[in-house]
Amino acid sequence: MSTRKISVFEILIWILLPVIILLAVSPYVVGFKIKSEYAQTVNRFADLLQMDMQIEEYNQGFYSSDAVLSLSFPDSPEKLYLNEKIIHGPVSLGLLNQHQLPFVVAEVNGELDVEKSEIDFLNKLFSGKSALMYQHVLAFNGDIKTQLYSPSIQSTFENSHERITVTSSGALLNHLINDDGIKGDFSLPSLKVKSDSTLMTVDALAVNFTAREGDNQLMVGDSVISVNALEIDSELEQFALKSFAARSVTSDNNELINSGTQISISEVLASNHKFGPLKFNLSLNGLNAQSLHQLQSLQQQLNEKRSQGIPEEQLNAMLMGQVMMIVPDLIKQAEIRVNPFSINSELGRLESDMSFSITGIEANTPADPVLLMQAINFDLNLSIDEPLIKQIISWNIQNMQSTGDVITPSSQLVSDNLNELVKEKWLIKNEEIYLSEIKMSQGQMLVNGKAIDPLQQIISNTSTQ
Repeated sequence: MSTRKISVFEILIWILLPVIILLAVSPYVVGFKIKSEYAQTVNRFADLLQMDMQIEEYNQGFYSSDAVLSLSFPDSPEKLYLNEKIIHGPVSLGLLNQHQLPFVVAEVNGELDVEKSEIDFLNKLFSGKSALMYQHVLAFNGDIKTQLYSPSIQSTFENSHERITVTSSGALLNHLINDDGIKGDFSLPSLKVKSDSTLMTVDALAVNFTAREGDNQLMVGDSVISVNALEIDSELEQFALKSFAARSVTSDNNELINSGTQISISEVLASNHKFGPLKFNLSLNGLNAQSLHQLQSLQQQLNEKRSQGIPEEQLNAMLMGQVMMIVPDLIKQAEIRVNPFSINSELGRLESDMSFSITGIEANTPADPVLLMQAINFDLNLSIDEPLIKQIISWNIQNMQSTGDVITPSSQLVSDNLNELVKEKWLIKNEEIYLSEIKMSQGQMLVNGKAIDPLQQIISNTSTQ
């Protein structure tokens, strides 16, 4: 009696057959899991983006499902609609073409439905094309990797009073959401907006960011924004900047929030003058987290009341009263420093530093403006060349003009304003440089050695507004 030998090939078949069957059936099983967790994923995005997102439709299939989402911004009646195709895992072979591992819970491909969203501006800008395409990759460990792409624009349209042409390269956003929070980057290589009266160009806009929910349930992290060049050319004014970079960092410190901002600009062209480099470093430490929550809640309440049609003047009065009750607790442990704030220019140089802190305010100290004023420690030092401060005063006068046409103030008017500041001892002239030193401690204020009642100064400024 002979026995047939089982070949290695047959063994492999019997091993692979259950795997193949499992892979064929598993997308259907995974589809049920995805459907049950899809709402959680949508809510996760809504919380991060601070938007209202709703699932309008969800049609489950064997290997993939289709969904329609609606997205609305705060204080806006308009809705955006997103069409999504959800490819069920555990294997998505299409990811191999993107040089990614194919073993995922799901791959979600979506795009903005411009026609259904019925937003006239997007229709004009993208000429009926999809304004946004994106992909989410949901990993087995809970990570969500996202890439969003907005295509290039070449569009001309009419608004209420002029013709506008928009030319833009494609914009790309990548981000990763995991247990540590969210991190990502955004890039827009070029943008040009031209109207009958104005031309604006942006070159190499880039953003990098990380964020997470801190111990105080507030978002903390850091971000960097950079622009290679920005130019605005209008009939009335020309403005340009080069090599702009801004970094901000926010962190927890027990029940307090610390933050810092650094800004640098290599060159600014404004009012036919060249400025730069410019540096500005600000640290704002010790803000009360609970007070920040109260301000956020107050903002939400105001938005709700605004949507109910309450007049803006009434809302502003409500806001001022409640903010004044929150501010003492917000800043009672705050330390603010500006060092340096410096500008070089063809007109001269400006150098300044400032520090602000509050001492002697305890948790049970009443929110009394007089007590708060007595607890303030303030120190400001300023040095500025005469041609530069005259230009700054000229800009300030222009900004205060109530007429529609901006009129350049006369040199005599600028000089009169500058002389008034010297007369009132807010500035001291030393040859061609103007200096100012302002100190405040224990309720006493010294402006270049001259004692000033800070409360009386505040009351006087308020009454003249």
